[in-house]
Amino acid sequence: GGVCHGDRFRHRRRVDGAVTAQTPGRVLVAGSGSIAARHTRNLLTMGVGEVVVLSARDLRSTHPFDDARVTSITVLGTDCPEVAIVANESSLHVQTARRLLDAGAHVLIEKPLAAGVSPELFGLVREVAATDRVVRVAYNLRFLGAIGQIDALLRDGRIGAPLFVRIEAGQWLPDWRPGRDYRDGYSASASRGGGVALDLSHE
Repeated sequence: GGVCHGDRFRHRRRVDGAVTAQTPGRVLVAGSGSIAARHTRNLLTMGVGEVVVLSARDLRSTHPFDDARVTSITVLGTDCPEVAIVANESSLHVQTARRLLDAGAHVLIEKPLAAGVSPELFGLVREVAATDRVVRVAYNLRFLGAIGQIDALLRDGRIGAPLFVRIEAGQWLPDWRPGRDYRDGYSASASRGGGVALDLSHE
């Protein structure tokens, strides 16, 4: 595919000095599952002019945004969106992110970054270090108020030095995505990036 340099992506600075991202005109969302659909809805709510959905699946019966669907990055040619969100299966995150980065897009990658350690992953890390594109992994729970409060309490020494922490988190897969057999999804497959260690890595 061709290269799009994302020159229209700019940051603007608020009066208080904080840097905020200007709303991009076009965004590509890679994936067609529940998280990808949520990103798409959020982007449209934010006022993004066009959302392009990258998916090989027929979305007409399951996804409200089939009109803007493409099946591969090469289909876009030189008209690649300036910002992209990688929200497909975990095992595809690295190769998708590398293709989008090569196309010149700023990239947000859903967690986990990869389904495992591989030469391709290290290749992505090297590319990110060498580019001026913005690349981030979406661990949004780090911004959860409760986490921030715990961090503040620890930094202030108000609860002393922790000696032991026990945290429990889990999901009942049959209830996670109603209407779909959980055994067919990536969440039940370690080789595709599923399992507690990666799928619940937020926690």
